[in-house]
Amino acid sequence: MSKTVQIKFQTEVCFIPDEGIISSNNTSQTLNKAECNILLFLVENHQHAVTKEALIAAGWPDRDVTEASLFQVIRALRVKLQESYKGEIIETLPRVGYQLRHFQIEEIKPKFNSLVATKKTLLSKKAGTYIAAALIGTGMSYAAYLALTNQPDGLQNYTLHHMEVDGDIVTIAGSSAEIINELSLKVRNLNKSYNEVHSPEDKVNRRIYVSQHHDQYSVAWCLIDDTQTCVKDTDLAYSLPLTSWDKFADYIISIPEQHRLLHRIRTDYTLEPDGISQMHFFDDSNIRSKVVQYYLSERNEYDVVYSSMTFIKEEGKPLQQALSVKAATYRSLKGLNKDKSITSIKIFPQMFHWAYRSTLDWSENNSLALSNELKIRDTFNKGKGIPNHVIYHRDHLSLVFSEVSGYYWLHNRRSNSILFEATVNKEDTNAN
Repeated sequence: MSKTVQIKFQTEVCFIPDEGIISSNNTSQTLNKAECNILLFLVENHQHAVTKEALIAAGWPDRDVTEASLFQVIRALRVKLQESYKGEIIETLPRVGYQLRHFQIEEIKPKFNSLVATKKTLLSKKAGTYIAAALIGTGMSYAAYLALTNQPDGLQNYTLHHMEVDGDIVTIAGSSAEIINELSLKVRNLNKSYNEVHSPEDKVNRRIYVSQHHDQYSVAWCLIDDTQTCVKDTDLAYSLPLTSWDKFADYIISIPEQHRLLHRIRTDYTLEPDGISQMHFFDDSNIRSKVVQYYLSERNEYDVVYSSMTFIKEEGKPLQQALSVKAATYRSLKGLNKDKSITSIKIFPQMFHWAYRSTLDWSENNSLALSNELKIRDTFNKGKGIPNHVIYHRDHLSLVFSEVSGYYWLHNRRSNSILFEATVNKEDTNAN
């Protein structure tokens, strides 16, 4: 017997494209053509936001309608999908459009006679073709698609290793045991070299985080007090090429107590950002630091919609230069997280605008700041989710590990709230 699929939402309501119906608890409702077309279009494009214009074209391909017709269909779908609050299934992204959240695709046996040529069966052939094309177009089998949508939470490509080195609390992220062992040895050798240069009385303990990430190392640290809490303004994060570790180690040893000066980009009539992150670069370019400002626009129990502006700074010049503008949604990943010391989110891209204009003064071919941002741009353009993990959190400060660009410290505007508030298990992360 032939098989068909149903789209199951977290409200336990199912959309069966082959039958043009929504079903739940042994009851079903038939969707009209516009409702079915729009819901199917949202399913096909679930990895990114869909504009109102695109939804109108999908819902009424042969008619000219206004946004009022679209709003009416969206409201009807929210009711039929049994949303307990607005945005539970169909998320509204201000000034962007709509996006589906939290669904699974399941195989079922068809309940209708495929030989009967009704409007529903004609629609179902189109729907089945769309879903098949969506899977083929992404290079996924049906089983692979299910595996992806049910992917376990937590670090996807890295393993965390925790150790203590001469009073320092060290966390290493590596994609293999060999890399973790290599990084562990580098940290121990760096500590040994430090002790050979500095008096034991001058030793200040740190939290240290190291990873080998693609073609670079990512290193972050902060000084800690007697309670193993990060001391204010001592958090730093660096990215460096794999060939620059020894030079970087010499630099760290020569400047034992570095304090962060958080760069703030201010313009007239601009709101204070909800969060700021800063990263430094130890490479052969003139770009020494990157600052990202985050602005929250909407949040609910699961998701937070935000925008961000990224700036880079050239060595020896006082002004920051705009690098990119982004909009995205981050979603808390609850459930199977083997390492209880982390909490995870996934960032779902909405929009990326490249704002950087090259000049002859920039060594962009050797710049990790630019190459990392290009990787993020490519990920955004492909609509892929970006795993991020909160490794450490205290009040206004969080250390986040991105599986695209490495470690970064996130400073929150209010000490009693954090940008990744929905994800943080304070009992676990405070203990790190």
